[in-house]
Parts: sequence; structure tokens; C-alpha cells
Amino acid sequence: MKELFETKNNIRKLEQSLGIDHLSDPAINVYAYIHKGPTTITEISKHAFFERMSLSTVKRMVGILSDEGLVGSTVGKSDLRQRILYTTGV
Repeated sequence: MKELFETKNNIRKLEQSLGIDHLSDPAINVYAYIHKGPTTITEISKHAFFERMSLSTVKRMVGILSDEGLVGSTVGKSDLRQRILYTTGV
């Protein structure tokens, strides 16, 4: 358990250095997933890491990240209804 706390403390310090420590843990988790490469809300919600997060929560977190200017989206190439999410580098 000591290692778990130390790891979480290091993560918190990293979040502070990135300037995202004001976000909720769910928003940070979604942001980190999007940052690893372009994705969609559906892909996020189907990943095992987010199995306890509802689709509506994922959508809400993406909305928060978008409002913060941390995430942008483009229209999918093969499906115009699809929104491809990416981090903006802010």
C-alpha cells in the first residue's frame, strides 16, 4: 500500500506540473486517454479502464475538456457523424 500511495502522490505532482490538477479524476483520465492518440467517445467508453464510467459521464468529461480548450474534435473521414477527439496541446 505504501507504493500505491507514493505512485498516486507522484501522479498528483505530475498533474500539477501539467496544469491539469484542477480537473476531476474522471476528466484527467479521459484527457490522458485522448492524449495517447486520436479517438472517439465510443472508443473511450468501450475501453476496459473506463468500464465503471457511463457513456454520459464520458461525454460530460469530454465537454469539460473541450470547454477548457484541452480537447478538440474533427469530423470522421468515413462517417460524418463520427467526432475524432484530439488534445490541443494547451
